[in-house]
Amino acid sequence: MILTIKSQDSQALDLLSSPRAITIRLRRRVRFHAAAGMKTVNNKLEHLWKDTTEDIEAAAWWPSTEGGSVEPTRRRLDGEINLVKTLVPSLAIGHLSIEVCYFSSPLETLFVGG
Repeated sequence: MILTIKSQDSQALDLLSSPRAITIRLRRRVRFHAAAGMKTVNNKLEHLWKDTTEDIEAAAWWPSTEGGSVEPTRRRLDGEINLVKTLVPSLAIGHLSIEVCYFSSPLETLFVGG
């Protein structure tokens, strides 16, 4: 993965381009119908969905060595997420759905606990 951050504010740029400041995770969401889960909504019988969410792995980031000289308004980072061999890709079959996606934490986590 490649992440480029641009800003005219050099202090903000330095803060945001720190490898520890960037939090991107791979998240898996599994949805399925509950075995006995039925309810009536507007006189119509509907299945109840069960939802589980799991963060699988976090991305690792490092300053890029590509791209030539350092620009005062731009930072580039390279990154990767190591995937386990048993990771099931996104799918939807009948009453089962598995979704794998990237998830980024809000930036306010930068300012909590230093």
